[in-house]
Amino acid sequence: ILRRVSMNTYRKIIIATTYLALVTISLLGTTPKITLVIVVDQLSYQTFERLSPHFNYGFKKMLEHGSNFTNTHHPHGNPVTATGHATISTGAYAKDHGIVLNGWMEEDGTFVDFGDDDAKTAAVFSKKGLYDYGMSAHHLLVETLSDKLMLTKNPHKNFFVYAIARKPRAAIAMAGKLGKAIWFDSEAKQYTSSKAYFNKMPSWLKAFNQRHNLSKVSSVSRPLAYKKTSPAYQLPFINDYRFAASDRLATK
Repeated sequence: ILRRVSMNTYRKIIIATTYLALVTISLLGTTPKITLVIVVDQLSYQTFERLSPHFNYGFKKMLEHGSNFTNTHHPHGNPVTATGHATISTGAYAKDHGIVLNGWMEEDGTFVDFGDDDAKTAAVFSKKGLYDYGMSAHHLLVETLSDKLMLTKNPHKNFFVYAIARKPRAAIAMAGKLGKAIWFDSEAKQYTSSKAYFNKMPSWLKAFNQRHNLSKVSSVSRPLAYKKTSPAYQLPFINDYRFAASDRLATK
């Protein structure tokens, strides 16, 4: 369901959210030690609300003790991964942050995928060194929340901003240019990043990859929290992904 939201209304939402965050910090008397932003692709609020009676632990605690905004919207018509994540991290319209789709056609007829960067300074780390392609946030036209946090950090304290995702476009859109984007390399079966974010592959990320050795994992088992017949899983078209995906002529 798409609703038209005026620029003035959208600005009020951003201002109100920022004010709430500042008031919360003021009441606590200190800044939080960690801030965690979780983005679940394709989880509409209608689905979230329908599943909420079955939540336990984290989501249940947030619903019962946190703030639940039930009428917020993305003010763009095509909420694909890159556009949605960029909007969340910047608070800007797609026409302003520049990420109108996961991929788009340039004026000369060439296709561009968000995140792709041919510069050597953005080369992606491989198991043997570097790939011959790069990834960065150079297509983003405005600052992200991660960028703002890095620009205002206390120089006398250790401070880090990481964006971790399965896909590079999701991690990069959230990390911006100054955060650290980390994503899963489906070809090498390991987590990786690029020189746009690290001078070299972090030793702790190498150790994680070696310790878990995901290249030998052929499948991942996700046991259900409830019995398969539970009302929690009785959603329309739950076994038919065609209703959650579509082909778009504008993408590569």
